[in-house]
Amino acid sequence: MVMTIIIMAHTQGTPINLEGVSGVEAVCRFLQFVPMPDEILDFFKPVAMQIVQHIKAQAFMPVQAEDGQISWKLPSETILSHDPLVKDVIDSQLLSNTLNLFYIHGDVAAVLERYPALSTVLGIQKLSTNHLIEVGKAMATTFMQQPEAGESLFMVAKVAKWLACVHRAQEQEYNSSDEMVKQLQDICILPLSCGSFASANGPTIFFPLSEGQVKGVTSVLARDLNTVHPGLLSLLDDVGNSHARLMLNTLGVKKISPIDVINHHILPILESEEWKAVLNGS
Repeated sequence: MVMTIIIMAHTQGTPINLEGVSGVEAVCRFLQFVPMPDEILDFFKPVAMQIVQHIKAQAFMPVQAEDGQISWKLPSETILSHDPLVKDVIDSQLLSNTLNLFYIHGDVAAVLERYPALSTVLGIQKLSTNHLIEVGKAMATTFMQQPEAGESLFMVAKVAKWLACVHRAQEQEYNSSDEMVKQLQDICILPLSCGSFASANGPTIFFPLSEGQVKGVTSVLARDLNTVHPGLLSLLDDVGNSHARLMLNTLGVKKISPIDVINHHILPILESEEWKAVLNGS
């Protein structure tokens, strides 16, 4: 229990030091000896559970800000993600402002990666699709305040990364419910070729034509369609581009094909009140 005392000894965010051992290093060592209730014999299980509950109530988990400053949080206030793409999309400030969560210090995260059950027991959060939905909403709000964002390749790439992260999160969770897809479709986050943003729940959005297809009547038709910015499919590496495309498929983005253009563009126009008004001469 000596290590427990060391870990809990810090106050008001003061780093722990004992004989040259930093607070972060002490936490790394300590976590390897936390008793797991499921691994303890029934007679001792209540004691193990009590120890875990006590640990969960302590702000002993180190988190590191972008400026390198270390602070200490409750396990439930921290989050784990081993996907480097996630931190490209969600920096520490966006994470704390949007979700009120903090990335665990990298050294501690590396230890927890070896003990995944421990993260669950301590109540450490794992980045999920629901988290990414909230981040997407925050990004969309920012884009609304920056009309030029849709023409920025940096912003387009950020959305592509977000789409790829959502796809990966859903794969890991085996979760792509209709309700979750609807929530994603409602977010006005998809950059279009025209420079604006759209949600997938409005007029149908199409994939852009490839260079070889952009000619003659086809190019005129393409200009009349809502197409996603080509950068969504080309600004990442091959894996990232593929995951972004798969997520766009899930959201209902269509290929420019005769049947899809007729069903999802021409017929909706012909059935619209605006078109009926034109036919009636009003």
